[in-house]
Amino acid sequence: MRFHLSYIADDWLFLVGTFGLTFLVGIPIISLFSSQHLKNRFLASSVAGYGFMAFATTVLYKKGVSHQLLYKIFIATAVIVIVGLAIKRHFEKSDLPKVNAYTYLFLIFLAFIVVLYLPYYFGGLKFAAFQGWIHDNFSYLAASLTYTHETYREVNQSSGEFFLRSPVSVMGAIELHRRPGVMHLFGVLSQINSTEQYRYGYLFLVFLMGNGILASSFLMTNIFNVSILRAFLVSGAIFLGFWGQSFIDFNAWAMAGSIPVLLVITTYIISISGQISKESEVKFKELIPVTLLYGFAIYLYPENSIFHLPALIGILFLFGLQKFRTLEPKRALFTILKSTLTIILGILLFCIPYYRGTIEWFLWAAKFAASNVLDHTVWGNYLEPLFGQNNWFRPLVGQAVAYSQEFFKEESPRHILEYVGSQIFFHGKLNLLFYGFVDGFYGLFGMYFLLHQKAQIHQFILFGESSY
Repeated sequence: MRFHLSYIADDWLFLVGTFGLTFLVGIPIISLFSSQHLKNRFLASSVAGYGFMAFATTVLYKKGVSHQLLYKIFIATAVIVIVGLAIKRHFEKSDLPKVNAYTYLFLIFLAFIVVLYLPYYFGGLKFAAFQGWIHDNFSYLAASLTYTHETYREVNQSSGEFFLRSPVSVMGAIELHRRPGVMHLFGVLSQINSTEQYRYGYLFLVFLMGNGILASSFLMTNIFNVSILRAFLVSGAIFLGFWGQSFIDFNAWAMAGSIPVLLVITTYIISISGQISKESEVKFKELIPVTLLYGFAIYLYPENSIFHLPALIGILFLFGLQKFRTLEPKRALFTILKSTLTIILGILLFCIPYYRGTIEWFLWAAKFAASNVLDHTVWGNYLEPLFGQNNWFRPLVGQAVAYSQEFFKEESPRHILEYVGSQIFFHGKLNLLFYGFVDGFYGLFGMYFLLHQKAQIHQFILFGESSY
């Protein structure tokens, strides 16, 4: 069914208000981007804004600050930013776009948001509530409602009587220490009209997908040096196409929220890595945005964010290797190690205020993923595909995580190497090693459709075998 006109106006008030608020909150953060080579930084402002809001809300909610008060604080922050920009007349000097210069980009972006909104307009609440993976939609929405109306202490100490008074609060108690950042973010943003919070779930996904388009465009214009118009069109095709639809079908709030942040981080890391490959030094203040943004990403979705950390640190090393051709290889190595350790230490410190819902949850998720066998379907087996199918790669990761959890016990990490050696040499097949890596990487890079036991196309191509 189609919505009444008042509903449509309310929906667009939420979308416009949400984009505007996060954009303004994010301006102070993108002002920390000190790289000389980054352009179109305004594309990353909303992403940085909602990332900061997710982190701040999660930590302050634990301290007893309500969503209602936090919303007012963020509104006040946005007003201060507007006043500051007006006083300093910073529009011309900053990386913010002039209104007239990018009107056509705004219209293109608006068209993308309209396309994402149309299924909700025609399908109504039946579409928004029951499309795709309804369990995630219910758990995210129910937890957000719980945190909006109940304090951290009440939820953390909840009992049967509490659940009888508020049945949906069961989900809030379950998700309280399972990276609730994205749920707190939704709870705060929906305070624009809290009585309609139950309807805003799909609109929140539209907001996150829109930020994916902005972050992807930010990456393309900086890394591939394409025009912003081409970047917008390609990004729109990605996030309105198959990959974007997969987020919507899964109702993957946390994943959809973390990916734009990771795209901005990737862009920034490649930028500062380019400085390592030259003669210039990477200053400490240039690493602050990486640490902040990565902290935001982990609060939104630690499973996704931490798995990508080695690849992003690898970028630092790859670009830094170019400097080894100069007369100062030791200086290059020192710069790389200093940058890497600073980022990792900063991220760990960032996670301390809510350790149970970030690092501890990631360790549990990684162990769960490595200890379960992928069956005939990916849809109902969250996390299992992350390390491929049931081969040596999966239990190896499981042991690595177990050792990290039992670090101070008698077990030695040497057992990991012994396990790898026994699997490689005693099985007697070289292709087992190659198959294990290929299969595992399919999971790590999200190509879960290649992991279906009845569609092992990669096995046929690589080894001339098929399980059909």
